[in-house]
Amino acid sequence: MRAAILLALSLALITGCFRMPEQNTLLGTTHEQAIADGHRMEKSPAGLKRPVVVLNGYHGLPTLAARIAHKLAAMTTGDEQDLLAISFTLDSHFDDMAAAATEEINRRWPSDVPGETVEVDVVGISMGGLVARWAAIAPHQRSRTGPTPITNVPPESRRLRIARLFTMGTPHRGAVMADLFSPDAAARDMEQGSAFLNTLDELLPTAEYELVCYAQMRDYLSGATRCAPAGFTSIWTSGKLFFSHLSLADNPVFLTDIAKRLRGEATHLQPADSPPHN
Repeated sequence: MRAAILLALSLALITGCFRMPEQNTLLGTTHEQAIADGHRMEKSPAGLKRPVVVLNGYHGLPTLAARIAHKLAAMTTGDEQDLLAISFTLDSHFDDMAAAATEEINRRWPSDVPGETVEVDVVGISMGGLVARWAAIAPHQRSRTGPTPITNVPPESRRLRIARLFTMGTPHRGAVMADLFSPDAAARDMEQGSAFLNTLDELLPTAEYELVCYAQMRDYLSGATRCAPAGFTSIWTSGKLFFSHLSLADNPVFLTDIAKRLRGEATHLQPADSPPHN
């Protein structure tokens, strides 16, 4: 019995399943209500206005993006062919990741418009939200004004046409961890105040997509207070006691809200005040 208890506690620590009491009094739903909403949608498939792309996080394993795509498919059409999960496990340059993502999207859903993909909705997991924002910029505008090295953008690169961008724990204002440790070009681009982030922010007012940001407190990798660009606020929850960043992509509050928006349903969740701390 004692061994079983220790094993259960160890698994709880590993998976970060100690959910903290919710501090966001304006959230508009509960964890339990979100799960029930998800079950309701799974029993009642609905169509999508456009394909959905899930972009993975920093050196993330493909299983994470695939799992999120699977869950969103279950709550929308029920057909996983309507969604595409893309990972960048071995990539370390945003230019390369943007080009790879747009080409993979074009292979799945060929575009009739030269230089652009078909219009899609995008779910960006952590760094994946920045990949989406970079890819949505015309290739000739993907330049940095600072000392960060630039990877040449292939001339055949396409612009990612995004209707709605949902970002989950994306360090729009720079990642806390990148400020402390940045072993490659992608991490350096995610440092607060980098030329890469400055370019994204300078061009954001011209973006044609709707941006919805989600964040969890106790996110010590991205930083919950950094998960929305300047002038935006996030939909946030209190998160987990341990490994909050690693669990945010499975947060039922976020996933069911995204699914409802993809289905065209009304949602009660709206951005409120920013999280009080990371």
